[in-house]
Amino acid sequence: MISIRKPSANRTLIIIAIIGLMSIINPLRFPTLSNLISMSYQLPIIAFLSIGMALTMLSGGINLAIIATANFAGIITVTVLKALYGEGSTAATIGGTLLAMGGGLVAALLIGLIIGYLIAYVEVPAILATLAIMTLLNGVNVVITKGYTLSGLPSFLIGIGNGTGAGIPIPFIVFIVICIILAIVLKRTVFGVSLYLLGANPTAARYSNINVRRMLVYTYLWSAFFSALTSFIMMGSLIQLRPTMPNLTFLWLYWPVFSAVSILSAESDNYPGWSWPLSYCN
Repeated sequence: MISIRKPSANRTLIIIAIIGLMSIINPLRFPTLSNLISMSYQLPIIAFLSIGMALTMLSGGINLAIIATANFAGIITVTVLKALYGEGSTAATIGGTLLAMGGGLVAALLIGLIIGYLIAYVEVPAILATLAIMTLLNGVNVVITKGYTLSGLPSFLIGIGNGTGAGIPIPFIVFIVICIILAIVLKRTVFGVSLYLLGANPTAARYSNINVRRMLVYTYLWSAFFSALTSFIMMGSLIQLRPTMPNLTFLWLYWPVFSAVSILSAESDNYPGWSWPLSYCN
């Protein structure tokens, strides 16, 4: 039987304890408004990567190509901007910027579709399929950019990563909205329930008339979507894009979240749980 648990009081107390400890260690900087705002800009980048990974782990898989996909989406976005505006890409209109971002999103979704097809229909193990795609994309990203840092981003894209709304960082606002939507999708829709069941017991899911192959493809499309979203916010925040960014740094930042896979959620004899970021989305 599958049950969805809410974050326990123990984890909340741990977070409070960590915040208290950091405030004691560095009382002049950590518990300040400027530091909280700074963290509000940084948190969504790691959170969206973590959520994208968590969704694939909910299905019983993994997505090692999530960072490479984010880089690829960003590179395609900048490439489209350069194709439309040349060296004047900094003056791109909102419409032109949205068109370029749409190109980056489509590129990311195409990668997610390929990964989903390899896993669901060719039946390549998820860790091997995503490792192969990651390696391929890392090479493609370097070839397209020739290893150079990409700059010249329009103000609208920079505003997504660096702007504020009512004094609150836009990336954090996007994060909160996404968490609310995701909680509804996972708990109140057929897709969410099917995803839990698929991760808990693929055989039972198949006998429950769930199209397992299609669910896997959808899952990796969602993961790719979060890769693209991460890319847009990251580009706006850093005002540039490198073909290897964020490289392995973020991988080791969010990987421990998934090492402790018993932290939350889909409770069954076969499925250990999912991730911390999503526990607080619920």
